[in-house]
Amino acid sequence: MRRAITVLVLSAVMATAAHAQPGNHLALGPGVGFNSYADKSFTGRGVSIIPEYHLGLTPHSRRDGFSFGLKGGIGYATPDRHDFIGGTETTSGSLRLVPVMVGAGPSYRSGPLRVGVGVVAGPSFNKFSVDPAASAAYRDRLDATLNSIEVKNSVAVRPDASIWYNLTPSVALHTAAGYTFNRPQVKTTVDGVTTTTRWNTDRLGYQVGLTYGVF
Repeated sequence: MRRAITVLVLSAVMATAAHAQPGNHLALGPGVGFNSYADKSFTGRGVSIIPEYHLGLTPHSRRDGFSFGLKGGIGYATPDRHDFIGGTETTSGSLRLVPVMVGAGPSYRSGPLRVGVGVVAGPSFNKFSVDPAASAAYRDRLDATLNSIEVKNSVAVRPDASIWYNLTPSVALHTAAGYTFNRPQVKTTVDGVTTTTRWNTDRLGYQVGLTYGVF
């Protein structure tokens, strides 16, 4: 909760000086971001380097005032999962989440500043790699064999808000915050018996970075 409040405060502060899209149709650049998971069984990698990009291909992308446009993108997250196995917290493995989402939302532009909100949704391609420590914990503490943990693909939905600010005709500052809902089905097989549950991989994400107009 404390990190969520920090993200909202940072977004509000940057809204007063923050960012808008560069004047080019395509802009790319580096950024930093982090994820905070609702279920504390998952831990992220802390601050990570992420790509920043902006596409302005619609006729109204450079106009001042309100507009409505498409949004989209590909996400990537690899949190570790920790479970209590035989009464001791153990690293179960690493989960890879790759959501591919599209959507739409309104935005408002005034000079170099653009503020927008939107909702995107799409399939999340998931894969879980079991940590050897989990297999050993089942064997040593429970006298059982962990055969597999399979995380099915799922549907991800993310409402978000973003701010762009043009520093020059080609360089822009960007910040965004969003909350991704993602509840994949999980099949755990122990001693040949499979149980089905759902994991809560919902997460709050925040990013900030610079982009440079390519063309």
